[in-house]
Amino acid sequence: MVYLALRHGAAVDANWYEKLAVDFIKARLVTKFPHCGIVTDVDGVKTLYHSTAKKGLTKEPMPKGDWVLFKIPNLSTKQVSDKYDLWAGTKYDWFSEIAFVSPFKASDSKRLYCYEW
Repeated sequence: MVYLALRHGAAVDANWYEKLAVDFIKARLVTKFPHCGIVTDVDGVKTLYHSTAKKGLTKEPMPKGDWVLFKIPNLSTKQVSDKYDLWAGTKYDWFSEIAFVSPFKASDSKRLYCYEW
């Protein structure tokens, strides 16, 4: 099973400026969900695939936190894994993130922020 994962707030281990960035993103985008990822569930083991400022595109065991999961019925765990394999190690896309929350249009096709993933 595959899910869209949306997080309400900052990561559990976020520092003060990461929490401030989350508050800015929430206000600018008028959203409750400043971060997202894709979760696969294989035999009860949930894996989160997401792009973070600290790690870039990564996969990890589903962390604790205020996440909301929505089933994606037409996406397979193999499709997610294959796409991740193509992009693994990609750095975080600060340039496009800034454009995403500002009136400027810009992108960096070699990097990803969470919603681009």
